[in-house]
Amino acid sequence: MASEPVLFPNFTNIPLVLTEEVQLSYIDNHRASTQPPLVLLHGIFDNKSTWFRLAPQLAEYRLIAPDLVGHGFSSKPTFDGYPEHQRYSPDMQTEFLKHFINALNLDSMVLVGNSLGGGLALLPQLSRISGKDTRLGAHRCSGLSPATPRTPA
Repeated sequence: MASEPVLFPNFTNIPLVLTEEVQLSYIDNHRASTQPPLVLLHGIFDNKSTWFRLAPQLAEYRLIAPDLVGHGFSSKPTFDGYPEHQRYSPDMQTEFLKHFINALNLDSMVLVGNSLGGGLALLPQLSRISGKDTRLGAHRCSGLSPATPRTPA
């Protein structure tokens, strides 16, 4: 894995192995806060660096920003064992996001997403990640069809 440029000087860049095929790269400022951490989800064809201008304005929060699977410095597996329509789909990304949140032992969080990240933030919010207090902040969401209504489980 290539070394990353330092856009977030007060953050730790961490590789996290989720499965044999999938490793997520993410940054975390490890800030102690009375507020739930903000999990920042980028859009399609983007990466966690999309948040570097916003991060200083949110310095009082713990900020966690992953590169989604197939983006940035996260792994880019072929997923040959999956049907083509499932590879890198919003549902697949959401499953990895759930594993990521569980691996970090986040009991509460605010999911903040832009574009595809906003659409992904809606999926775990609606499916209710088991045992988690999840709040939502999304911007210019994509990835959900308005023709497909979704209701909480």
